[in-house]
Amino acid sequence: MSEQSSNILDIAELWGRPMQAAHCPQCGVAHLLPVVEEAVTCPACFAATLEPQPTLLRPEPPELVVEPGLTPAQVGEAFTKWLGGLWLRPTDLQPRALISRLTQVYLPLWLVDSGVGGSWSAQMGYDYQVASSQEHYRGGQWTTREVTETRIRWEPRVGQIQRTYQNLSVPALAEHDRLMVGLGPFDQGAAQAYAPERVGDAAVRVPSLLPDEAWPAAQAGLDRLVAADCQAAADAQHVEQYAIQADYRDRHWTQLLLPAYATFYRDDEGRVIPVFVNGQTGRVYGLKRASQRRGWQWTGVLVGAALLCFLVGMVLAVAAVLAPPLLAGTLALLVASLLLGVAAPVPAVWAWQFNRGR
Repeated sequence: MSEQSSNILDIAELWGRPMQAAHCPQCGVAHLLPVVEEAVTCPACFAATLEPQPTLLRPEPPELVVEPGLTPAQVGEAFTKWLGGLWLRPTDLQPRALISRLTQVYLPLWLVDSGVGGSWSAQMGYDYQVASSQEHYRGGQWTTREVTETRIRWEPRVGQIQRTYQNLSVPALAEHDRLMVGLGPFDQGAAQAYAPERVGDAAVRVPSLLPDEAWPAAQAGLDRLVAADCQAAADAQHVEQYAIQADYRDRHWTQLLLPAYATFYRDDEGRVIPVFVNGQTGRVYGLKRASQRRGWQWTGVLVGAALLCFLVGMVLAVAAVLAPPLLAGTLALLVASLLLGVAAPVPAVWAWQFNRGR
């Protein structure tokens, strides 16, 4: 049996269906794909074809999946809204073209189960009310008004913790923060138990952060959960100077898959620009570029129209010597020529400024 066939079988045992690992020679991103014969374009950069090859896979299978909740029509509406206001677009940047290349992908998160045991200390804050009187001089006389202020009483607290926390989600991709800022939040409460049919023919990103690399974020998240539990146990409204000395035991890692769509367009220079869509909310994330070429074309059209109006106006000006009624038309054409000349640079400058701000 070949190494690639062995890899497919190993993945099938974890995922419950034949899948193969492939990576992109351009961007280096690895995906899990249904076993197909035809070449598959990388849904991360769309600049190269994925190459099947054995990939270092952890034995953690997916536990939960958030399924996409958008219809094709809703995705089209999301693209239309995203492109609103971009009146000078590259020819390829159109909702219909984006939809025609749409690929479904799943983005992974690590889910961590861990026991936490140890000692903690903190300053716990308790709200209390203080009544006071304030004197005001109004209308020629002094008045007294009762004022109630909320203050915080800080008290030291120490204790022991023995808890088990489940399904703490932490990033599995090095670019997780960038993607989440662009795509916006996902409703992880809508996650369902993993089943092969829930993933379908979608591509699944392979985690680029192994559990050891993701552990610092998981530990910080566990510490925040412990702090919240300690605050609740102390019946306090505030907490600060929190510290914990703990052991983290019986760690168990699985994956949560988040739905997204990927597509692309080509700018004026033919460069591929990836575009991503939140599969739950329809929020679009990608680089929007105006067409500098179309900006210059419109500038050329306006310059040509301005010259034409000027030339015709000059001809009418000569003719107006013999036919004075033509003078009004001459003035109108010269004014139009001036206005068109002033407006001519606007498309080219607008496209340049728009792209400069990207």
